[in-house]
Amino acid sequence: MEQKLLLDDSNLGPAPAYDTQPAAGHAYYPPVGYQNVNSYAPVYTHQPVMSTTMVGNAEVVPRDYLCLSAISIVFCWPFGLAALFMAIKTRHMIAYGNIAAAMETSKIARIFAISALVFGCLLLASSVAMLLV
Repeated sequence: MEQKLLLDDSNLGPAPAYDTQPAAGHAYYPPVGYQNVNSYAPVYTHQPVMSTTMVGNAEVVPRDYLCLSAISIVFCWPFGLAALFMAIKTRHMIAYGNIAAAMETSKIARIFAISALVFGCLLLASSVAMLLV
């Protein structure tokens, strides 16, 4: 059985002859009528790499309190939604590398989530006390 090559250049014929070499400092252009049939995409030898250099102590990535915020929605939804919004904003700040802003939004998310839990528990306790009286 005869194997067929994937790139078969037998029907193209010989390449056209070039008249002269281009002079130094001049751009090279192929002869008139020349068609480049085998044009391929450029080949890159390596991928671009982003490198970071840490100097001194590395910054600690803050917690986002996303799970606590989602649970706090059940107890008090206004504070819980605010906590969830700040937790998601904390994740975005961490993704962008803005650690200082992420620390601030993390603290705010924790405050809102704990406030929702406390307020919801107090509201639940007061409603149970009203039912018992």
